[in-house]
Amino acid sequence: MNPTKQQVQAVFDVLVAITEVIRTKGEVPSGDLYASVMGSIDLQTYERILSTIKGSGLVLEKNHLLVWVGPKF
Repeated sequence: MNPTKQQVQAVFDVLVAITEVIRTKGEVPSGDLYASVMGSIDLQTYERILSTIKGSGLVLEKNHLLVWVGPKF
């Protein structure tokens, strides 16, 4: 089953929002962040999003703490 354009856009929007939360706070426990989005996305999707964000080099995860290492604005 292929995702629709709307589904892809929704996941992208969540990815951007999660990235922005981490950037704004500087660091956030992953469990706390997931608790705030779990009504909208499942754990598997959350983990895929985090993998993408961490793969970008903007965020590191240390002992379940997500830390912004990207540029400062």
